[in-house]
Amino acid sequence: FIATSSGDSMADYGMADGDQILLKRTSQFRNGDVIAARINDSLTLKRAKQNNSELILVPGNKNYDPIPVLPTDDFECLGIWEGGIFPYEVVKKLRRWEENPS
Repeated sequence: FIATSSGDSMADYGMADGDQILLKRTSQFRNGDVIAARINDSLTLKRAKQNNSELILVPGNKNYDPIPVLPTDDFECLGIWEGGIFPYEVVKKLRRWEENPS
């Protein structure tokens, strides 16, 4: 499905406010996937980092803090980021990150 991004929390990955993003509807994700998620009453697009049983949603903007998903949170993965309508420079930046995530 296609969604419209809101905000600048993924700006370091080249995603800007108002970008059209393509998501694969699924509740399953792997460590490192960029996911669309619902946490309690909020929707977000972040990179999922999983260590053992701990899940943290990491923004792509150093001005924002990671979001720990607590056992008491109502969490649902809505889909995995598959792509979007981006300039070529953004695609190159995303590919570099995938080759060397930090």
